[in-house]
Amino acid sequence: MRQISLALLAAALLAAALLAPSLARASGPATGEGLVVRLEPGYALWQLDAKNIESQVGPLAVEVPAKMVGEVQNAFGLTLAIGYDILGHATVGLEISGTGWNVGSANRGGAGFVSFTAAWHPVRLFDKRGASRRPWDASIFFGAGWGVVGEDRAMRGLFLTLGARAEYFPKPWFSVGLSIRMNPLMFSRYVTDWNAGAGVDLPKGSGGDLLVPALTIALHAPLGGS
Repeated sequence: MRQISLALLAAALLAAALLAPSLARASGPATGEGLVVRLEPGYALWQLDAKNIESQVGPLAVEVPAKMVGEVQNAFGLTLAIGYDILGHATVGLEISGTGWNVGSANRGGAGFVSFTAAWHPVRLFDKRGASRRPWDASIFFGAGWGVVGEDRAMRGLFLTLGARAEYFPKPWFSVGLSIRMNPLMFSRYVTDWNAGAGVDLPKGSGGDLLVPALTIALHAPLGGS
């Protein structure tokens, strides 16, 4: 997972370099039409549904707590998001997230997620000054995607994501703030051996969720008027 975190950071730096010309032209201290590149370091808090998983894996039930649920640990997490802000009212985009534990040891584990998301910025409906004069923003977001979590054993499948952000714009092209997200897990496969492709389907879904409070840091590159 250390490699994943470094890759996400490198991608964010590359995106910032590519957006530099647009950032230099930014003139208003809040959101408008344009690209958004966001980095969110946070802490991943797991709540897996052991009983629900055990009820579906049959003969493997005895090993689930020791080989799956018991291995997953709360740890640092990182999200890279690239989106398009539509006139300050909504943002649609792609998010890639990773978290890991015991990354320097043989029993390292972690999780990875890829999702498409949409965010709504309700402040734009009530702030009569317009986005070009507002140095703050708030939004709620939701989406869905595919993820995997585990160590010796793992689960993979679909998940939902929803949450909220609050941001302050010290510069027209830069914002910092806080976010909170919840990922309800809908994993459909319990993996016992990655190399052999062995595992058990979870017809009722895995259940459980992932909660991630985080710092949000974003670059905003306007492509049009706000």
